[in-house]
Amino acid sequence: MSCCGQKRATAKQAALRTPIQPYSPPVSNRTVTQPDQAGTVPMRYLGATPISLRGSNSGRIYYFDRADAIMDIHASDVDALLRTQLFTHEQG
Repeated sequence: MSCCGQKRATAKQAALRTPIQPYSPPVSNRTVTQPDQAGTVPMRYLGATPISLRGSNSGRIYYFDRADAIMDIHASDVDALLRTQLFTHEQG
């Protein structure tokens, strides 16, 4: 029979091993974007301040130093960036 302290320690360790998923607000009227031949999609940053993000699927780091910056984003990261509402698909 284990005591409460051991149960608390076990629960705490389990909580530390569980990854926390960031909140993604629902987005309606999402545009389906097709990747180009290189597997990337040009995206425009709409924010006002510099931002650095890690792609949720590719793990790539994206750094936007100014508003209206355009960067080729790995196709697997496009949906997650669109959900932030800080990016839009750049029509080429």
